[in-house]
Amino acid sequence: MTNLLALGPPVIAAVVLLRGARPLVAALLAYAAGVVLLTIFPTSLESLLRAEWLAFLTAVEVSAIILGGMALNELASRAGTTTALTELVRAAASERGQAVVLVVLGLTPFFESVTGFGVGAVIAVPLLRAAGLRGARLGVLALLGLVAVPWGALAPGTLVAARLAGVSFDELGTLSALLSLPVFLTSGVAALVIAEGWSSLTRHWATLLRGAIGLWVGIAVVNALLGTPLAGALGSLLAVAALALPALYRSRNSGQPLQVRGLAPYLALVGLLLAGRVASIAVAGWSAPLAAILSHPVLALGLTCAGLLLVHRDGQSLPAGWIQLVLRRWVPVALTTVAFVLLGGLMVASGMAAALARLATGLGSVYLLVAPWLGGLGGFVTGSNTGSNAMFASAQAQAASALGLPLLLVVAAQNVGASLLTMASPPRISLVLALLDPTERDASIGRTVLLVDLLALLGLSLALAAVGSLGAT
Repeated sequence: MTNLLALGPPVIAAVVLLRGARPLVAALLAYAAGVVLLTIFPTSLESLLRAEWLAFLTAVEVSAIILGGMALNELASRAGTTTALTELVRAAASERGQAVVLVVLGLTPFFESVTGFGVGAVIAVPLLRAAGLRGARLGVLALLGLVAVPWGALAPGTLVAARLAGVSFDELGTLSALLSLPVFLTSGVAALVIAEGWSSLTRHWATLLRGAIGLWVGIAVVNALLGTPLAGALGSLLAVAALALPALYRSRNSGQPLQVRGLAPYLALVGLLLAGRVASIAVAGWSAPLAAILSHPVLALGLTCAGLLLVHRDGQSLPAGWIQLVLRRWVPVALTTVAFVLLGGLMVASGMAAALARLATGLGSVYLLVAPWLGGLGGFVTGSNTGSNAMFASAQAQAASALGLPLLLVVAAQNVGASLLTMASPPRISLVLALLDPTERDASIGRTVLLVDLLALLGLSLALAAVGSLGAT
């Protein structure tokens, strides 16, 4: 019974969100429930404060990356990047369904991989708007593109899971990629149906398969050959190429060359991320803090924004109050993120997270099918793959060992499930709502994305059942 009570905070958050409350309200109510449950899960004040301080630092780090991504999006749109990306989408997709697949299974995963923490959805919103989408559908489709979260921001969440579970970082990334096909297919199918109805599947099934399989193969192959950190960024380019190059090749003699100058900010960002990664490896032996700074996405985002500001100073004007505009969008997202990450810290420190894992181990061999759902619960509550893996990866590994299940497979299920449900989490919903027009903000956005995620989790469970049965034979 005590273990079952640990479900209280995440269940309260889910119920409140599904009833249409603001994400910050859900976060505060869930946290209050967690505090009340400390009477049942006694925790020393010192342990609680230490855990919450570490959680707060993580939340600040995540919020800083989100702020950098929002600022970059605003500056880049003024520098013509949105226009350039829109031209790319229009040149590569003659129909709206094709544009939806390109954005959801190509461009959004790419930008999410190089920046992380939902920034891919920030970039997706204007591209989908240019494709003619409006209303709640716009927000849903932007979130459905967050399918490469295990590799977002060079995969810190996957690294956390590997360290806590004691498995290989690259092996975990590769197996996570192989298990992600149901996620890619479900998101792609849902995106087409939501954008244009069921008939869209008949017209664009080949485009959908090309994008989903291109993304799947690209991430898995790059992960196996070059390692996990760069797998999302480089692997998603295969999906973009598979979707965009045929149309661009056919239109090469149209006399309308594609303008790529506006893409420079994101190309620069990718270059800075790769350079930071190389530099961090070079200095890691004598200065670990410097290595962490050089490889951190905030540095690359800050330098990219600084470069764009110099461009604006060279004659392009920014609207008055653009900083205030970015801050108004960022503050509610940051507050929601902090609240939910603190809740994750409280659940870890008090033993509630471990209690949930113990509750699931009572299922025996069926636990393999439940593992991604437990990870998804953590992703939904914290809005972070890193947060969910910090909560549950160690407990999942212990449960797998106790039940004699494949350790790497269970941790990969945790990793993919946690990443999937971040797209329906309150911080991500809050982020996208801040980018929509007031008339487009609808409580149905969160419910729709959550429904799609649950269907994807079901597909992931079936995939795990198939892999588990193959391993048993």
